[in-house]
Amino acid sequence: MLKSIVKDYFQDCNLKSAKENSFHLFYFVLLFCMQIGVVIGCGDPERLKSAGIMCLVFLPMLCSDFAMVLHPVQLHKMMYLCPLSREERKAYVKNTYIFRVVIHVLLSILCVAIVSQCSYCDLLSAILLLLNDILFACLIFPKRAFHSVVNPSFEHWMWFFLILFALGSNFLQVHIVMDGAEDWWLKWTLLIVFLTIQLPMALRYRICVRQRLDEVGDFEGEMS
Repeated sequence: MLKSIVKDYFQDCNLKSAKENSFHLFYFVLLFCMQIGVVIGCGDPERLKSAGIMCLVFLPMLCSDFAMVLHPVQLHKMMYLCPLSREERKAYVKNTYIFRVVIHVLLSILCVAIVSQCSYCDLLSAILLLLNDILFACLIFPKRAFHSVVNPSFEHWMWFFLILFALGSNFLQVHIVMDGAEDWWLKWTLLIVFLTIQLPMALRYRICVRQRLDEVGDFEGEMS
């Protein structure tokens, strides 16, 4: 099954999902480019290195965001016509989701390792960057686009605030690792925010992920 999952993951992108959520992708890419542009626009040649560090910090999140949209937690309708049991379909989707998360966690580890060698990134900053990237990689796109829902569900709000906190935390970390200042109070504040707000929210969000993985085994649940 692993060979089939890897093959399907890289060959099969849900372009319909990307089209429906193009606003979300455009906004995220625009935010990424604006941050890089602000750094480069300072006119200091040394800032090019800072722009490279910023790219490495936000690259895992950008890739996770694209994967969230291009590889949603769902099956093609034809998969429900294949001679597979409900449990086999659930296992296929679950393993595909785990594979997606592992890929982006490995990318995050690589990027953070490079940042650690090219900046003032210490162990605490590296841990915070990795934690935010792992949290971001585990997110799944809501069933319906956020901007098209009149009354957003609890899942939508958690998804939105998890992204907001992760982006904000990593944005502050970028300035810490580039400036080299001893901002221990800010680092520990970000760690406390992660442990008291982001982590409990992520554990609660895990219930939504499990529910989606269960629903995808049934055609009726997937269409609802």
